[in-house]
Amino acid sequence: RPPAPTGGAPGGGEDAQRAGRMVQRAEAGREAAEKAGRLAANALEVEKQQGARLAQRLMEAEDLAARLKGEMAEVRKGAVAAEEAAVAARRELAAVRAGGGEEGEVVELRVRVGELEGLLERHGAEGEALR
Repeated sequence: RPPAPTGGAPGGGEDAQRAGRMVQRAEAGREAAEKAGRLAANALEVEKQQGARLAQRLMEAEDLAARLKGEMAEVRKGAVAAEEAAVAARRELAAVRAGGGEEGEVVELRVRVGELEGLLERHGAEGEALR
């Protein structure tokens, strides 16, 4: 009995080799695509982590800015209070001078005025503006 026909043309071994090479290339392409996918996933994870760190830094910076804003408001309130106290001390001093008050009171008032002026100086430009 003769062998069953394979349906292939003469030189069929060459076609099989070519098909084998194509399969190998396809397998190598699949492996490269998988590797590229893993690298892209890793890069995306790194980007997510960096984004989370930047968001955390932004929140910290906003919190610091709010605290500084509050502190500046307190400094301004202190400067206003110091200015009001200085005005009151100047009035008292003027009243003592006009009324010929005791020398000790005058010295005490001068000390208070000096302390208030020192406070204004410590507040820099704001204190100078208030003066």
